[in-house]
Amino acid sequence: MDIRRIRAEDLKVRNFVFMEMSEASEREWRGQPLTFDGVVFGFCTCGHSDFRLDYKVSRISAGELFVLLPGHIFTTLESTADFEMRLLLVSRDFLYSLPVSFDFDWLKVVETSPCFRLDDRTMDDLTGVYSIQERYASDEKYSAQIRNSLIMSLIIIIISAIDSRRSEKQTLVVSCSERLTHDFST
Repeated sequence: MDIRRIRAEDLKVRNFVFMEMSEASEREWRGQPLTFDGVVFGFCTCGHSDFRLDYKVSRISAGELFVLLPGHIFTTLESTADFEMRLLLVSRDFLYSLPVSFDFDWLKVVETSPCFRLDDRTMDDLTGVYSIQERYASDEKYSAQIRNSLIMSLIIIIISAIDSRRSEKQTLVVSCSERLTHDFST
């Protein structure tokens, strides 16, 4: 089966796209290897889904965040009937153009472990900002600027959650081979 490449530009938007995924919509992609030409941020609001990222099988459950970096192969395997997830696909150009500077160490954390448990407050914040942006999906005068600001807010909230996890020095769940590789390379 060929790998399907998904880009924000192909979805007829400028540099980002919001999507909601459920078990029914996930079913059409099930088993199809996908790669994204941008960063995918997603948070699960209900149920769970099993997926393969490159060659490693993982699960995302309600209350967890998922980040997929460009160049990785993503395949959905199975989801519960109540599975719901909200996704934001951001092009690299948009991410680079944001008027904030990030500590890019969060990328190392995501590379090791793409799923993160979120506290209730952060989950509420993400859900609230996501809901607000839906109101500005029109072509009204300031809608694009409002959506860009909300996307930046979503990304900063997500990176802050990842960074706080890293700074708390929580143990990441990694396989023995990943731990050996890390120890050998440092």
